[in-house]
Amino acid sequence: MSDDFQRRLLSEAIRETERSQGHLVLDHQAERLACDSAREPEQRLLTRAEFLPQAASYLIDFNKFSSIFFWLTAGLCGVALLGGVLTAQSAMGPAGAPVTNIYWALISLLGVQSIALVFWLLVLSFFRRPGRGFNFGSAIWALTLGIFHKSAGLAERPALWQALGSVMSESGAAKWRFGLVSHLIWLAFGMGAALTLLILLSTHHYLFAWETTILSPESFRVLTAALAKGPGLVGFSVPDGQSIAQSQWPFAGEIPAKNGSQWSGFLVGALVVYGLLPRLLLAIWCWVMEKRAKAAYRLDLTHPEYQQISARLDRLSTMGRKSNDPPEDQPASSPWRDQSPPSIRLSGKKGLLGLEIAVPKSGWPPQLSDRNWADLGLLEDRDDRQRIGKQLLKDKADFAHVTVIVDLTATPDRGICNFLGALQGETGLALFLVLTGESRMRQRADELGLAQRLKDWQNLAAMANIPKQRLICLDLDQSPPHLALIEHLHGAAAGATGL
Repeated sequence: MSDDFQRRLLSEAIRETERSQGHLVLDHQAERLACDSAREPEQRLLTRAEFLPQAASYLIDFNKFSSIFFWLTAGLCGVALLGGVLTAQSAMGPAGAPVTNIYWALISLLGVQSIALVFWLLVLSFFRRPGRGFNFGSAIWALTLGIFHKSAGLAERPALWQALGSVMSESGAAKWRFGLVSHLIWLAFGMGAALTLLILLSTHHYLFAWETTILSPESFRVLTAALAKGPGLVGFSVPDGQSIAQSQWPFAGEIPAKNGSQWSGFLVGALVVYGLLPRLLLAIWCWVMEKRAKAAYRLDLTHPEYQQISARLDRLSTMGRKSNDPPEDQPASSPWRDQSPPSIRLSGKKGLLGLEIAVPKSGWPPQLSDRNWADLGLLEDRDDRQRIGKQLLKDKADFAHVTVIVDLTATPDRGICNFLGALQGETGLALFLVLTGESRMRQRADELGLAQRLKDWQNLAAMANIPKQRLICLDLDQSPPHLALIEHLHGAAAGATGL
């Protein structure tokens, strides 16, 4: 995923999900990749969110919303284009009309959109700081989300549209997106009006005039000359002082033929210079400013969910860097290294625990046909390890052996080694080590990489005093766990009973 803003949007959606659920979304593989990819806290959070299992479906829903928003904008522009066509026809009056009031035509074509433009500029000036007080663009964005999030498939996932609303608002991108859409709509209106004017002026003969009852004719002549400067600068034909005076209604004499072409150029030019051109330039400016706002946006790392996962990633990264040092929860000396591996007991419960693994597709615990299994849960941090160690030390007489499931995609480190060795040495319970996740490992590495990772885990098992007969490769995402796990463990146990 190359768009950093989309990655931050995804990370916010994950955080909103965690906040609503009341617990973190844990995935050992995503956390390992995050620790390996970067040291900066935000980049770790982005990588972790990108590789979570939920990320793909979240991005699909984001794309759905983007597609609906695009077609909604296109539809509004189409309606505005038609509105411009109808407005131009109405402004020019019916074909064969004796005269067309030039100022009524200008007001019809430019009046409403000029008022809208002034309103937008005022809103932009008064509410230009995102996140402080009322933000008009953010309010419009929130209203849009509220209306269309069901169509985008976000109704079942409120965290997604909450993330969309908060990120667009806090980054300031919402007001620029609203401005961009507004200018595109008015640009479509102006294009429809300009195209219609060109067709009408090319196929019909019009007489243009201006008139007044209570204002002085001089004021109209000055106003017209001022308005004509803009179109005249870009090459449009505009009326001169004499033509303006000759076009006052009622006509005092014969109207020169050139007056018609001059007023036509003035009308089309005014629409282009005062209508189309400002909207085009402002649309480009809003697009650029939205890009800048998105590029400048950063995650707010003070959120409790971010602080919790950052602490977890820091702890995981520290464990990997300090592979030559014993972890804090283990003594410097390890007497279990010189002991013989415990023998497998023939009676008692069979413990089953997952050590820093993601929940398998089949769920947890695996659906085992033998009811003599005791689920010891999923261990995620040092507190979990200490808890399970105390529990097994207290109830060790009730267990025959313990099966520990680890992730083949995880890097075997000293912390895992010390935990397994101490657990087996202090409780006297034989440990089986099951490696899952082979299918995911094959997606990340070739055969040589897979073979090396297996060798690393074999070395770790040997260092933890676990015989190689008790090291089992079993992908819980691929194999039927309720049958294959029992078969493997029983076979391994039969060959290792005398150890």
